[in-house]
Amino acid sequence: MVDKIRLPAAHTVTRGAGVTVAVLDTGVDSSHPTLAGRLVAGYDFVDLDSDPSEVGSHDQDLVYGHGTHVAGLVALAAPEAKIMPVRVLDQAGMGNIWVLAEALAFAVDPDGNPATDDGADVINLSLGTNRPTELLAEIVTTVTCANNSNDDDDDDDDDNNNGCPAAGGRGAVVVAAAGNSGTDALEYPAAEGVAGSLAIAASTPTDTLVDFSTRGSWVDVAAPGENILSSVPGGELGVWSGTSMAAPLVAGEAALVRAISPDLSAAEVADHVIATAAPIAGPVSRRIDAAAAVGLPLDTTPPDTAILSGPPNPTTTTSALFRFSASEPGSTFECSLDGAAFSGCSSPVEYTGLGVGGHVFGVRATDPAGNPDPTPAIYIWTIEPPEPTHTPTATPTPTETPTLTPAATPLPTETPVPPTATSNPTDTPAPTPAPTDPPTATPVPSSCTTTTVTFDADADSWLDQNSSSNNFGQDAILKVRSQNSGNNFRALVQFAMSTLPQGCIVESATLRLYAASWTDGRTLEVIRVAGDWTEHDVTWNNQPEVDGPTVTATSGQGYREWGVVAQVQAMYETGANYGFLVRDATEEVTGSEQQFHSREKGENPPQLVITFSPAGE
Repeated sequence: MVDKIRLPAAHTVTRGAGVTVAVLDTGVDSSHPTLAGRLVAGYDFVDLDSDPSEVGSHDQDLVYGHGTHVAGLVALAAPEAKIMPVRVLDQAGMGNIWVLAEALAFAVDPDGNPATDDGADVINLSLGTNRPTELLAEIVTTVTCANNSNDDDDDDDDDNNNGCPAAGGRGAVVVAAAGNSGTDALEYPAAEGVAGSLAIAASTPTDTLVDFSTRGSWVDVAAPGENILSSVPGGELGVWSGTSMAAPLVAGEAALVRAISPDLSAAEVADHVIATAAPIAGPVSRRIDAAAAVGLPLDTTPPDTAILSGPPNPTTTTSALFRFSASEPGSTFECSLDGAAFSGCSSPVEYTGLGVGGHVFGVRATDPAGNPDPTPAIYIWTIEPPEPTHTPTATPTPTETPTLTPAATPLPTETPVPPTATSNPTDTPAPTPAPTDPPTATPVPSSCTTTTVTFDADADSWLDQNSSSNNFGQDAILKVRSQNSGNNFRALVQFAMSTLPQGCIVESATLRLYAASWTDGRTLEVIRVAGDWTEHDVTWNNQPEVDGPTVTATSGQGYREWGVVAQVQAMYETGANYGFLVRDATEEVTGSEQQFHSREKGENPPQLVITFSPAGE
């Protein structure tokens, strides 16, 4: 998802520092690690106090965690922006227009003094109603400064930001979810159509509109809104879907635009978000592109596809397993066998029941921007018939060789005279050659030079013992947890290792995982995976076997490191690169969770660092 809207590229330009985004929702869990250091003071307009925290529980309240999930997505899109939590919905997800209007006014001017620029620059509203009201239209117009004139004649009209209190007179950008009706029914405030506001639909990973998303000519732009991972109360992460998830991604992009162009009005920011969006098919024809919004050119460069491993050539095996990767994270793949049409696939892919003869496998990647690799990677191999089985024939019984007995012994006719001895024997013994030194072997120079290579993960997932049949291969986080009552988490990670360079050995190998959230004092162990698995299918129930020794590291912040030279050597020796399993060294202990970035996160990914050196050194 982050690659689809090009957030990592946008963050090379800005991460939103100096901008404040107000989240008007069910409240926010201020203790969540994802939001640490990112919150500014807000307000609870439901209970009328200064603590805008979530109220309720996962078990009893359907919308509990909604505001925390939304805030986490703002933080994902604009990591250095500040977030102002404002609670306007109760634990049942209900609110009223009067409260919303009051909260909007607060968001742009918390201290009630228009002369101080302490309000939000962007406001996210993942909420709505199908009933239009003059009050809501008026307050949205006010906070966006939609009626504020920029004509030269009005420059000196007054000293109060031309009558607009929001964002220093520039107006706050209001980003509102379009709704989840699956129709074109109007939803407010998204459908107000006020300059400086944006109505947001939800798109799929394949750039179509999600079935449930509201659509229509009044909707401005789409953003990813299907199976979106973000923060939920209790330090956890959860997957939610809805235009409520799409809106904060757009709010975060608007914050990035404001960070690099602080003098733009709210209307200019909203127009810019629409103008730089990528075209998609469907009833909403645009999807946000964060990199384009901050001035980076459109991505027109196709990815490179590489086949990492395949069957021996030639072989007598009638099955073939291929592993492959792309040069751009987040790419999707299509495969073809023996000239068939390309169709969606993922690494690894296996074919069985193949016939004797030549075969051709092809795979091509398509990057998140939709650029396909114009030159698919090709692998050609031959399946030969198996060697014939020879049945040994019986060994014939040997026949006896007849002994010939002379019929009679002839008598000598004369007595032979012995030869006269001479001083020179007739046969001269052959001289014995002088011993020679054993031959000296000339060493063959090694083609290996000492080098260190960092490999990226080409598959990762986490396993939930309590949800033992569910797959979490698309999550941006890898979870490891020790929890009683059979509720442990484990993680799997696999790397696109190269073949062992000729003449080289593995001198050192380090597995590195970045901890985004952790419990102190835990020991985490890693063991080599000895069975095949796929990122999109692996679950707790079908998790692969493991083998060999374990290595450990302590829990903590940032990259955790494990020395895995023995495990990597075993992978090269057996030819079986199935990766690593990570688990708590003592499972079945309450409340000991670690969260690591997965390759889908887009930053601080899993790494395997291997140093190769010449053999014999």
